[in-house]
Amino acid sequence: MVDREGLGGHFSYSSDDHRDKKEYAVRKNTPYYSQDINEGIQFILSHFQEPIFPRTISTKNTGNAQIPINNLNDLYSEFKRSNFVDCRISAFPLVDSAVPNLVFIDLDTNPNHKTPLEEILKSTLTKIKKRVVGHPTVLWTGNGFHTYQPF
Repeated sequence: MVDREGLGGHFSYSSDDHRDKKEYAVRKNTPYYSQDINEGIQFILSHFQEPIFPRTISTKNTGNAQIPINNLNDLYSEFKRSNFVDCRISAFPLVDSAVPNLVFIDLDTNPNHKTPLEEILKSTLTKIKKRVVGHPTVLWTGNGFHTYQPF
């Protein structure tokens, strides 16, 4: 595992990669990490502004199709029904005139690219910090980084 200390985001490492690689289970530099699923869901929801619900989610059980949910109990039940596999929460609520208040940046590995992914991430985080004084959450997905910056 590459040491990602000092890159300037709040880090949590997860993986959609179902191969048995213990390196993906390593968590570093994240004051928010908890093995408790409820706390993890609350952490993700903390990035969003009110109203939190209704909102759409997707899971492996839904074939990654978005389905509406109305509260935290519905969200948790759907995630549990999918055995917490491929669970995603929409960044925006199901309300008229929702104003975007979160930027999502997906940085994936590319063997044809000459710049190491960690350098691209570091440059991205530097620009976010400089331009919007942001401190995004960064997740390692097993194939790259997901970066979440609420506004």
